[in-house]
Amino acid sequence: MSSFTFIRRFTNPSFFGSRTIEKAIGYLHAEQTPEGGWVGSWGICMTYATQFALESLALVGETYETSVYSRRACEFILSHQRGDGGWGESYKVRVFPDCFDPVSHDIFGLQSCEQSRWVEHKETQVVQTCWAVMSLIHAKYPSPEPIEKAIRLVMSRQRPVRVYPHSVTSCSIYSQNMAGWIVATRSDRRSL
Repeated sequence: MSSFTFIRRFTNPSFFGSRTIEKAIGYLHAEQTPEGGWVGSWGICMTYATQFALESLALVGETYETSVYSRRACEFILSHQRGDGGWGESYKVRVFPDCFDPVSHDIFGLQSCEQSRWVEHKETQVVQTCWAVMSLIHAKYPSPEPIEKAIRLVMSRQRPVRVYPHSVTSCSIYSQNMAGWIVATRSDRRSL
């Protein structure tokens, strides 16, 4: 859940006022990349940040149908959907200067990469596929086909004991929670 979602759902709206909300949305508009995504500070850079940005925009009524920012973000996300229905962004995307080790050239044990853009991972990732689906759902993307294709992929990766394989970009418990949420909230799609 984004901070913006928390504010909108669990606090008195008058506490923050419309000016604060307008500034937050203005910030999201200004930070959107020319390609349509947002650069994150942690998680998997573009996929993760774009999901939260679209969730926040949807909370103020900016969706695919009503917002150029949401439309551009959906097109960005969809431009990276793979033939198998999933997404896979490499974790080697962004430098965190405060965490850089000049001796080993590592960032938290990961080889650094000085890019703030989408970098494809060699494999489709279940968690990132779930983040991308959540992005499209938040934005109320009108075409069900890419969402259904992604859900079929997520369901196909589930093991018989109702868990998902460990992902190279996330811990196992996170994989289980994200994938389980997508499948559970889209239970009407089980017959896909």
